[in-house]
Amino acid sequence: GQQNDFILLSLVRTRSVGHIRDVRRLVVAVSRARLGLYIFGRRSVFENCYELAPAFRLLLKRPDKLALVPTEQHPSVRLQSEKVKPYLVEGLPAINV
Repeated sequence: GQQNDFILLSLVRTRSVGHIRDVRRLVVAVSRARLGLYIFGRRSVFENCYELAPAFRLLLKRPDKLALVPTEQHPSVRLQSEKVKPYLVEGLPAINV
C-alpha cells in the first residue's frame, strides 16, 4: 500500500465476498486514495455481507454513478468552471455487459 491520488478498486469478477470480507483488507484498499476512490463491483453482493455492512452503508451514501467526458484526455486542460455534459454510467446495462 502506497497512497495515490485516485484508487480504482475492481471487484467486478467477484460473485462472493471472498478475502475482502476481512475488514482490515477493506480498510487498506479504501484508505489509500487522496482525491478519489472508485469501486467497481456487484453492489448486491457487498451490501448484504454482515462483516462489511457498516462500511458499505457509509460507502453507499456516496454517489454511485460514474460521470465520463469521452472527449477529455489526461492531463485535462479544461477549467473546472467550464461546463460539460458528462456521460453517466449507471450500472451494467450502461456499459453493455
